[in-house]
Amino acid sequence: MESGKRGSNNTGRSRKNRLGQTDVRPGLLINPWIYYADKQRLVIPKTLLESSLSAGAILAFGLLRMHGGKNHCIVGQARLADELGVSVRTARRYVRELVANHFIRTTIRGKQEGGRTTDEYHPVWNEFWRKKAPNPLNMEIGRTFEWRRFVTLKWPSYFIPLDLISAVSACAALCWGALSAELRNSESECQVSRAKLSRRLHWSRRKVLAYTTELRTKGRVWIRARNGSNNERIANLHRFVLPKKNEQPGKPTAETNEEENRASVRS
Repeated sequence: MESGKRGSNNTGRSRKNRLGQTDVRPGLLINPWIYYADKQRLVIPKTLLESSLSAGAILAFGLLRMHGGKNHCIVGQARLADELGVSVRTARRYVRELVANHFIRTTIRGKQEGGRTTDEYHPVWNEFWRKKAPNPLNMEIGRTFEWRRFVTLKWPSYFIPLDLISAVSACAALCWGALSAELRNSESECQVSRAKLSRRLHWSRRKVLAYTTELRTKGRVWIRARNGSNNERIANLHRFVLPKKNEQPGKPTAETNEEENRASVRS
């Protein structure tokens, strides 16, 4: 009986989980920084949320950076679409948006026997990066550079697990990244107000409410309201959860992502 009680009270932080550890079961609390330490994840510079890019394009940039590793990024648009949980047409639109705003440049690669194969993607040093860079970098505007530069520049970033972005909307995934950044040490919960998240994400409070609610309804985060001594509302408590296997939220459709992008532009 005692072992059963210990199992029922187990959280993601209690045994210092690592990738593949079998004592982490769906529905229990986890510390994302520990649980996802060795899993594929997107690392997105926080400053990108200040740009005019849509949420989907920001995630697409994070995917390209993940596939780029230290230098080259060669990945098919069909794979990008599958990992983003959108149609190939929508993935192409995200890539075109990044190219139009001078964040990436594509190199067309051909086959020896003729025809076209998977394109290669390079980040571009633009005016936005020059203004927001945490460390000065003497580089000509419009020049391509290596993906590993983001690591050497020590850019403050959010991390988002790869398996999350196809299960929730793009804005909800970015919201999850902002929430996880509020965690301390080995904790599995954070206390953060809607106003603070609004400042972090550069969104309206209504938009923050909509996407934290999505994370809650899809079993990714537990949210509990907290009141002060005078019963006034203070920061909510957010707890990170490993989704249950029987929860199948499904992938957002292309229409859902298009509506979300329009909403992100309006807000």
